[in-house]
Amino acid sequence: NSGNKTHPVGQKTPNSFGLFDMAGNVWEWTDSYRETTEGKVLKGGSWRNSMNAMQSSKWITSLPIHRFHYVGFRCAKSK
Repeated sequence: NSGNKTHPVGQKTPNSFGLFDMAGNVWEWTDSYRETTEGKVLKGGSWRNSMNAMQSSKWITSLPIHRFHYVGFRCAKSK
């Protein structure tokens, strides 16, 4: 439902916890949880991926020196 592009945060339907954009839009840089992994872990899938990549168990790695238009951060705000 991305239209093959990113979208403004909060424009899609929230999940059952009321959270927006927890999957899709852009891959999210995360802290690597595996000491042996080369690069940093990316999670969440992007607008370029199939629904299979949107599973919370899916991840890929990339070196922080690489830049892609489908990789970024998921910002959080508390009330």
